[in-house]
Amino acid sequence: MNIIPLCDFGGAKYFLFSENVPSLVYYSHVPLIIISFSIAILMLFKLKKELSARILSFIFISFGLWMFFSLLFWANNRGDIVMTSWALTLLVEPLIYIGSLYLVQTLIKGDDISFQQKVVISLLYLPIILSLPTKLTLSGFDISNCLSVEGPIALYYSYIIEGICIIWIIIYAIKQLTINTDNKSREKISLISIGIIIFLVTFSFGNMIGSFTNNWKLGEFGLIGMPIFVAFLAYTIVKFKVFNIAIIGRNVLILALLILIGSLITITDIYISRVIISITFIISIIFSIILIKATRKEVEHLNKISSLASELKSANSTLSEKVAEQTKEISRAYELEKKANRELEKLNETKDQFIMITQHNMRNPVISIEREIGIAIANIDKSGSGYTRKDLIIEKNLKNTEHYINNLKRMVDDFLNITTLKKGSQILNLSNESIEPIIENIINDFRIDMENMNITIDYPTETASWSDIRMDKSKIREAMTIIIENAIKYNVKDGKIIIKTEKDAKAFKIIIENTGVGIDQNEKEKIFERLFYRSKEARIANPRGMGVGLSVARAIVRAHHGDIDIHSDGENMGAKVVLTLPFDFMRDLEEELGVD
Repeated sequence: MNIIPLCDFGGAKYFLFSENVPSLVYYSHVPLIIISFSIAILMLFKLKKELSARILSFIFISFGLWMFFSLLFWANNRGDIVMTSWALTLLVEPLIYIGSLYLVQTLIKGDDISFQQKVVISLLYLPIILSLPTKLTLSGFDISNCLSVEGPIALYYSYIIEGICIIWIIIYAIKQLTINTDNKSREKISLISIGIIIFLVTFSFGNMIGSFTNNWKLGEFGLIGMPIFVAFLAYTIVKFKVFNIAIIGRNVLILALLILIGSLITITDIYISRVIISITFIISIIFSIILIKATRKEVEHLNKISSLASELKSANSTLSEKVAEQTKEISRAYELEKKANRELEKLNETKDQFIMITQHNMRNPVISIEREIGIAIANIDKSGSGYTRKDLIIEKNLKNTEHYINNLKRMVDDFLNITTLKKGSQILNLSNESIEPIIENIINDFRIDMENMNITIDYPTETASWSDIRMDKSKIREAMTIIIENAIKYNVKDGKIIIKTEKDAKAFKIIIENTGVGIDQNEKEKIFERLFYRSKEARIANPRGMGVGLSVARAIVRAHHGDIDIHSDGENMGAKVVLTLPFDFMRDLEEELGVD
């Protein structure tokens, strides 16, 4: 049966309260245990997704556990409890240093440390775990002073790990201060590093005094580094918003201040009480200054926000008034526009009716004149000696008149085309035809106009240059007439007209070029956009035109699922009209719709 050694003082009540524990230990341990666990819980609940917040919580939990185990071996007189709690402090103590190293790098770098660094840190800590149950860590129990006898791992190796971590932090901080040139970043690095280094150095110093002198009461003064670290940390959180929640910093400061002051009731020794009260007073002053400074900044910030909010409210009010005013104006303008559109629609209807009446009233006299001229030409007797030079001149004049009457007839038909184009009443009478005979007839119709201007025209006559197209012959003739007539009217004296053809798998192109007045780039699209629009060059070259031809021609070609494009390099540079027609647009539509 194993006999548990007992020290020469009474047993602990609830494992923590004993006559053997100096009041200074309760003052140093109890507040810091509460502060450590409170901060850890606060950080985990508020910022559990942030790596640096989780690491900081780990440090405070480790430190809180260390102090709890330390309080256990202070209060208990049983050798087994003292040995167990002492071993647990040795297990937890290096974690505080490793966590601090990890925290410094993540706070400054803003990212996780490398895998290689994690391996190095783990290998450093591994001997502590492996040797914990052996005499290498704790070689025995000294009942005379109720303390454990530390082995080489506890006496030397644990402090080597602590020294490595502190030196690592110092070197890393110096390196980052050298790299960073921004003053704000350098201040943040300095505050974080100095606070952690002070905490770790004082903590190690206190433990080393206890380990090598067995004076653990004196060693308790090493815990003074934790409040300093908390102060540095709180100030850094408030000033630099390290964890994106500045209120944590104020909560930490207030909590630490209340616990430090409240813990004074545990001090019974008058002399020690004076020293502790003095230390607490100094710490309270430091904490209060930090709180006042941080709160003043927050108040200034809130006042600025309040001022901006007031200005924004005033601006919103003004903007709302302006928006309401503009909305009213827009509504009024919209109503006026609607009224104007209704009036324009009425005018358009009146115009269409006028055009149809005009076309009807003009067409009948023109047809009558055309018929009478035809009769007059037919009645000229060309046989025998009765056909004189005078008769020849009369016949020529009558034929010229007949030609101009045909032009007038086309103009009258243009009026009808305008109306039918607007009403969308064009109906196509489709058949497979070649455009070549259509062009030959049109050229023949305008022979006199070309002779008067001495214009030459060149077009392909070989059969291979032409193809049959499914089209409405009369409508395509009308469109080609408009294009060729324009090529003549807006040409120059002694000018040229060149007609070319191109074809691909699905479409046939007719390209008509002239050496005429050309078209300004700014007016090229307008001649298609509006009826009765004529370019400046066209108005100069032919003042009598109406500006409806090309709009009608494009409508006809597009009804065949083709298109018309006009190209010109500018004024007096001639023009090129490209007319594209599919070989069989009905078949193309059927293929597109999947109709058999």
